[in-house]
Amino acid sequence: SQLASLVPLAPTGWADRWLILTNYEEIACELARAAAAAGGMALCVPAAAAVAALLHGKRAKAEAERVPRVSIRPRLPLRPLLAVLACLAVAGLADELTLRSYCGGPGRTAHETSGRVVAFDRPAVEPSARSNDPHDRTFFRSQPVVLQPYFGPHAGHLLPARLILGPNPSHHLLLRPDSAVHLSVDGDAGATDVKLYKPPLRYRWGLVAMLVTAVMLVAAGGRAGVRVLLVMAGAAAVMLGVLLPLLARGYPPLPVAAGCCAGMLVAVFAITGSVGRKAFAAMLGSAVGIALAAGLLLFSNWWLDITGTQSVPAHLLEWLGDKLHVAYDHAGLLAASLLVALVGLMMDTAVTVAAGVAQVCAARADVSRREAAAAGLSISRDVVGTMILTLLFAFVGLRLPAFLLPSALGLSPAELINSEAGASQILQALVGSIALASTGPAAAIAAALLMAGRAPQATRPNRASLWRPARAIVAVLAIVGIAAGGGAWWTLRQKRLSQAVLPPLPGEVDALIADAAHARRQREFGHALLALWKARDRGPHDPRTRVELAYTYMGRGWAMHAEREIQGALDAGADDTMAHYVAGVVYAWTGKLDKAERHLRRAIVLDPGNAPARDAVKRLFGP
Repeated sequence: SQLASLVPLAPTGWADRWLILTNYEEIACELARAAAAAGGMALCVPAAAAVAALLHGKRAKAEAERVPRVSIRPRLPLRPLLAVLACLAVAGLADELTLRSYCGGPGRTAHETSGRVVAFDRPAVEPSARSNDPHDRTFFRSQPVVLQPYFGPHAGHLLPARLILGPNPSHHLLLRPDSAVHLSVDGDAGATDVKLYKPPLRYRWGLVAMLVTAVMLVAAGGRAGVRVLLVMAGAAAVMLGVLLPLLARGYPPLPVAAGCCAGMLVAVFAITGSVGRKAFAAMLGSAVGIALAAGLLLFSNWWLDITGTQSVPAHLLEWLGDKLHVAYDHAGLLAASLLVALVGLMMDTAVTVAAGVAQVCAARADVSRREAAAAGLSISRDVVGTMILTLLFAFVGLRLPAFLLPSALGLSPAELINSEAGASQILQALVGSIALASTGPAAAIAAALLMAGRAPQATRPNRASLWRPARAIVAVLAIVGIAAGGGAWWTLRQKRLSQAVLPPLPGEVDALIADAAHARRQREFGHALLALWKARDRGPHDPRTRVELAYTYMGRGWAMHAEREIQGALDAGADDTMAHYVAGVVYAWTGKLDKAERHLRRAIVLDPGNAPARDAVKRLFGP
């Protein structure tokens, strides 16, 4: 459903850098929502089974007493447990190896490494000159941050850096304590030049979300979950390797998407677990739904001419198309997005209906095709109803923030429905509902024609005993592999964390200020900033802390941050020679010469022996 938003990423080469693409914040959020949905659905099944057992247990007690009991041996849930442990080991190893891949690897300089964010201050707005004209200025935001590299010659040191924040989402890194980042450190310990790259190294959401989804599929679905997991991996490969590159090159969206969806119908064999009549019936039902949806979308785009060209993704595609000399069809991309989003629901509907007809035919060998079709249509009504509800709830839930705009802008519901954006969204939901409503009956009729009236298949010999030794060997190998992977992850993690230990800081404000002054004399500016930020949090109204912080910022050349702190110190009542000297130098840097002269002369009046203040006045304003 977000296909139109993913197309601009394909020409940028991000499709080849799957780790960064997966952990890009917008996509990682979508994967996190998918993982949450997978967890909720996996928990829904045992909850529904337990409630059904409670509701029907007493009613069926008489029938149950007449049926001989079958002893059920409790089994250790080894498969889900191994799946969870394997995903944890893979996530940990991937995390650690990713951190190390930024340390002078192929295509990287010797100064590049990875580290963590220790602490950061508030951003400040800074002007930037574009010419000699004082009115020709642009503005950007910068944020002081203290980083700690994990590897390299500066491993464990506290290094100050300034993060430039821009309007581009990939250049607007939301800092979090202990989040891992990609950085470059040049110079010695006393005069380092630290650059913080964007986008960040990883948010961890995307990778973890994919692994959580895999765990839920294996734990809740068993063998079927493994097959569905393989189908998902294949679908992702088709999207990233075929669908997105073709759409990015300007091929017609709807035929390309329909072709990819038709190819994905082969996955029905994997979902049903066999190549048989049930799978063919599900394929036919899904094909009917895909064909009807594609036809309705083509007809509606021709008849209503709903293009959605005023949306932000449409303008982005138009700009990208002009840059790449490619004519993008945004209306076709919206139709292709709906078609791709519907494929999963259509396949679910068709497989469920076909499986129900198969159960009816297996229970009654003499069932006619008319009776099987009637049973399939009865099953289809329930299945299609729930699938359409799924479509509508997902449709409304994903677009809920957009539905809040009409009331905020004073628009009536009629204006929203009749606008281009509202009408196109309602049309897509209508087309999806019609396509799903046709998929179920088509699958029921196809299953009845293929399976009813057929002779029952001969019972195959039980080969479970032949597979038991192989299963035991696979389980042992899995346990050994998980133990080895987990041990390697833990060893790498402990080795990395042993190089990133924070120095102990005192608890009192006076001791923190003294510790920061000592660290500044040793040119350990990261340590000094960390101590002063802690002192400011402990004593927010103490002007001494803000004077020392402004002096430290001044030593790094961060004029706007220094001005903010010294102004706060003066507002808090600072009136000593150090405060006025720092204020004078900072205001001189920011071009406020009147205030600079006033504060520098005030510093000399308070302390006639203040040689730095006298030199500053002499250089700036003469004798």
